[in-house]
Amino acid sequence: MVQEWSIALEAAFVGLSGLLFFAYHALLVLAYAFRPQITSFGNNVRVKRMWARQHVKKVQVLPIQALRNYIMSCTVLASTTLVLVLFLADSIIALVSGATKSVSGVRLDFPSHNNATILVIKEVALVLILFVSFLNFMQAVRAANHMAFLLTIDDANSNRGINMSLTLSTRMSFHWWAGLRSLYACIPAFCYILGPTWMLVCTLFLIPTLAVFDLRPDRICPMLCSNEDTCPNEKIDEDGEVV
Repeated sequence: MVQEWSIALEAAFVGLSGLLFFAYHALLVLAYAFRPQITSFGNNVRVKRMWARQHVKKVQVLPIQALRNYIMSCTVLASTTLVLVLFLADSIIALVSGATKSVSGVRLDFPSHNNATILVIKEVALVLILFVSFLNFMQAVRAANHMAFLLTIDDANSNRGINMSLTLSTRMSFHWWAGLRSLYACIPAFCYILGPTWMLVCTLFLIPTLAVFDLRPDRICPMLCSNEDTCPNEKIDEDGEVV
């Protein structure tokens, strides 16, 4: 019988893990909205928009090869998420149908709910996160496919092709970012299957690790900028240029 203190502790650990993960990404989105130059995502968006503007209306092999590599990487990650979804679906079906009678075994955490129903809920949540990742990678592939044609369109009467290419480059960056974030969210979600303590420890380790790659300290603190860096207060316009 699960004691009341363990139920409260599990709820606290799971709630704290989710709060930390979503709060970090909410702050990251706010940083991108107001100071995109201090985030890796903001700089990636800027570089990709500059790349699209440079290669639009030019029939070259290099941009098509870059898009092909991008599509291949998205396809590999999407296929990986789909394989994980099928694996978890098989486990869920086994639990629901009663093929797995007992889930008791080695205890890796403090006493908590570990019956078949709770395990199914955990795995369904993990499947939903993987589905979000899969859909984002597919949307990134979709945008890249459209962009491969737009880069070679010579529309002398308007800048419609250029504007659409810049919009698609931003969309590609967003869906790639969202797909990877969903995969990152799967790590603490998987650890929750082992126990709430594992989930909290994983989240506390994951967030600082992501911050190392998501933020640029040289742009956050002006004193860390070298003479070759641009001003930390620079703004980026809709075309990805520094103003």
